[in-house]
Amino acid sequence: MAMYKVGNTGFNIATASMSIITPQPRSTGVQSTKRTFAANGNVFESALYIELLFSVLPTAYEYQQLLAQFDLNTFINKNVTIYAPDEQFFWQRFNGIAVRPEMGKDAKRDRYMIRDITILVKHLELLAP
Repeated sequence: MAMYKVGNTGFNIATASMSIITPQPRSTGVQSTKRTFAANGNVFESALYIELLFSVLPTAYEYQQLLAQFDLNTFINKNVTIYAPDEQFFWQRFNGIAVRPEMGKDAKRDRYMIRDITILVKHLELLAP
């Protein structure tokens, strides 16, 4: 079974050098912000991104540990390499920019726990296998 992975030291990290994201997120996979239909019938997708969703983390320490996996406890955004399913659900490596969750929008404290956490990885570029 494939698992989401991240390399937080920049672009073009080999899959073997990436870390398994803990806890594993849920996600719909890679999406595009724009889909263009050409007159000849071709379809073009641009501005690829993925949202990594985490339901609940009981403590601030666990939240900080999650951010550290993307180096987002230090930086508000970071160049990363991720291993995730593409728009056809094939597992691929992508370069992208991970963005720290915005408090109240992409993460919130509710009923004594940190909930509904979204780590956005934008400007995805597919890497060769």
